[in-house]
Amino acid sequence: MLYSIERLRLISVLLIVFTHTRNNIDEGIFYFLFKLIPTYGTAVLSIISGYLFSEYSIKKKDLLKKKINTLLVPYIISNGIVIILVLFLNKLGFDTLNRLSYDSSLIFEGLLSLNSEPINPPTYFIRDIFLLFCIISLFKRNYYSLLFITPYLIFGQLFLRIDVIILFICGWFISYTKKEIVNKKYVIISLLLFLTFFCISIEQYHIMKFIISNLIFLFLFNYLLCFVFGIVR
Repeated sequence: MLYSIERLRLISVLLIVFTHTRNNIDEGIFYFLFKLIPTYGTAVLSIISGYLFSEYSIKKKDLLKKKINTLLVPYIISNGIVIILVLFLNKLGFDTLNRLSYDSSLIFEGLLSLNSEPINPPTYFIRDIFLLFCIISLFKRNYYSLLFITPYLIFGQLFLRIDVIILFICGWFISYTKKEIVNKKYVIISLLLFLTFFCISIEQYHIMKFIISNLIFLFLFNYLLCFVFGIVR
C-alpha cells in the first residue's frame, strides 16, 4: 500500500515540475496536458501527506525531529544551492533573478520564504507542510516547534497557501474514515462528481480543484482500500 502511495507521490512531484516550466502553450490538447493537469500535482500531494500522516506518523513522539530531517533539511539544501548558483552567475555577469533582488531578500524571502515563494518556487509546499507539522508538534507538547513558528507569525505569513492545509486535512480524514469510504464509495464518488459539475456550471473552478483532487485520490485507491480491508464488492 505504501509503495502505491509513493508512486502516486512521484507522479504528483513530476506534475509540480511541469507547472514551473516556462513555455508558450496557451491552447489545445498540449495546454490541457502541460498546463491544466499539472496544477493538480500539489493538491494531490497535499492529500497524500495528510493520509500518510494519519497512517504512519500521528502517534510518533519524535515527529518534529523526523520532519526536520525529511522536510526542513532538504528544503534548506534545495534553496541554498539555487541561491549559491544565482550569486555565482551574477559574479559572471548573468542576472537570473526575476522577482527577488541581490540583497537581504535572498535570505528572508529566497531562503526563509517569510511572505512569498522561495527562490526554488515548487518548494513552497515543503515550507507550508513543515510549519503545519510544527503546529501539530506543539499540540504534542514539543515546544521547540515555537522556534520555527514564531518568526513567521511575527515577520511573515504562517502559510502561503491555505488550500495545501485544507487538502492535508482531507487526506487525514480519508485515512480516518477509510472503512466507511469503502462501504459507501459509490455514493461518495457520485456526490463528488455531482459537485464537480455543479462547480463547473457556476464557474467556481477554484472549488472544483479541491473536489477533483479528492476524486483522483479516491479513484486510484478505490480497489487498494477494498483489498486491504477485505471488502471486495
